[in-house]
Amino acid sequence: MRHSGRPCVTASVDAVHFVAPVRVGDLCNVKAAVNRAWRTSMEVGVRVEAEDARTGRRRECCHAYLTFVAVRDGAPTPVPAVLPATPEEHARYLQADERRTARFRAGPPADSATPLPIAPPPPAPPLHPLPPSARRCSDTFTEVVEIVFRSTQTGTARRLAPPQGITFGGQIMKWMEYCATAAANRLCRSNLLTASIDSLTFRHPTRVGDIVTIRGIVSAAFDHSIEVYVTVEREDASGASLITNDGWLTAVAIDAQGELLPVPPVVPLSDDEVSRHRGAADRRARRLAGRDAARAHAHAHPQAAATDPSPGVVESN
Repeated sequence: MRHSGRPCVTASVDAVHFVAPVRVGDLCNVKAAVNRAWRTSMEVGVRVEAEDARTGRRRECCHAYLTFVAVRDGAPTPVPAVLPATPEEHARYLQADERRTARFRAGPPADSATPLPIAPPPPAPPLHPLPPSARRCSDTFTEVVEIVFRSTQTGTARRLAPPQGITFGGQIMKWMEYCATAAANRLCRSNLLTASIDSLTFRHPTRVGDIVTIRGIVSAAFDHSIEVYVTVEREDASGASLITNDGWLTAVAIDAQGELLPVPPVVPLSDDEVSRHRGAADRRARRLAGRDAARAHAHAHPQAAATDPSPGVVESN
């Protein structure tokens, strides 16, 4: 909003990989700035660091690239250009255009281009006995229902939607993470950490007064990680509903000391479950490649100061 001077809505979020946790007592440093602007949209780079309150040592937790669209009277409106001033800013400016080109080239994922709501599974026994400790995908089905509102609480503003009445994209992601965590817990019954969130595209907005239904179901399980498929459905005052976005989130199971735990296998039974499970290995391979790149980025910039932003994040006043 500082750059555009207008209200903005979230259009997309590139894949996010959490390479280090933020622990209780840490100071959380979040830096963000506009890398590049096009006609009505802007790419914003964000870096999250955890700072040890005793030593001052910082570690990168994650970085992300988000696309926002400026709006006026409910329609996209032009935004000012970004003018890079330093060689580093110019490099980030060019990289932003490369990422935008890659987004358009990739298009929506083939397995979620026309998503349907995850149907509540009917109670049905498996066709064959399950392996020991295994669970059916349908056993993990989770549904969360929220209402978009705009209100304030004493002493602090609490808003789910900005002034234009469209829900913050971050709020939708938060609900998706809650739902995915509950679904994953129904498989492993242990502590969980979010490991990654695949790219999200916000196809339609949710507005003040809408009923938002978030549904999640475990699609696959690996040695220590669980992949969860989540859909978000909007229902307006007329009763009309549609899917606003969907995505894949991954969590890892840990014990009280933060060590990885094995997770039980999950068995797909319905056609939808089998289809989601079949594509899990390819999604995991892409995710691991992205995680390795994120870790390499974090190791290359272990203690970026406020005056030394990470690549893809431009500091601005």
